[in-house]
Amino acid sequence: MPSDWDLVAGAELPDRRSPHQEVSRGGRRGPAKRPAPRRDARPPQPDGPNSGGTARRAAPGDVAILFRSRDSHREFQAALEARRIPACVYKGLGFFDADEIKDCRALLRFLADPASELRAAALLRSRLVGLSDHALAALSGRLAASIGPAGPGPRLERLDPLDRDLLLRLRASAPRWLAAIDRVPPAELVDRVLADCAYAFELRGPRLVQARENLKKLRGLVRRAQNRGLATMARIA
Repeated sequence: MPSDWDLVAGAELPDRRSPHQEVSRGGRRGPAKRPAPRRDARPPQPDGPNSGGTARRAAPGDVAILFRSRDSHREFQAALEARRIPACVYKGLGFFDADEIKDCRALLRFLADPASELRAAALLRSRLVGLSDHALAALSGRLAASIGPAGPGPRLERLDPLDRDLLLRLRASAPRWLAAIDRVPPAELVDRVLADCAYAFELRGPRLVQARENLKKLRGLVRRAQNRGLATMARIA
């Protein structure tokens, strides 16, 4: 029986057992069981941008820019590139809206119909050639002829020195391209044109890897179409 000193109003008797022992159902004392480790316990995370660690300076990866439309991100990307700030566009333009794909489509469409003024204008304005708007206006009506054997005629003198040099370089290579239409596989002809135009220089910048992958995908599409047989340039374009 507990003594009077042990009976305190409203208090329970203190447990005199050792913390390392517990009482079994039979009244015997035995070693206490250790609590099972929690399964959801996680190791401590190192300090990082989202782990609440020590203070640090902001990095480019901590900043995000939201756009209302897909057409407005190019100005931001160009400004970041000019300041040598690395950036990545998530879910930007689609595959067929990329500049390198537009350039190759302009090339394929021109090779399918070299006499078309509209297709010649698209090729001349693309990065494969790079004529200015002033040059296109000066050659208006003779755009296709300026690439072909007829030539631009006296309108060549109206061009700026840079546009004149670009057009003359194009005219030096275009006869080989036109002669190879439907005689050389379309994918191989596209590779020849890209090499003659030094198009790899136009792919410089932060989008280099993505641009190369896009061109590789386009070549795969062209090869898949030409492997089906009877793949003329008109059908490919």
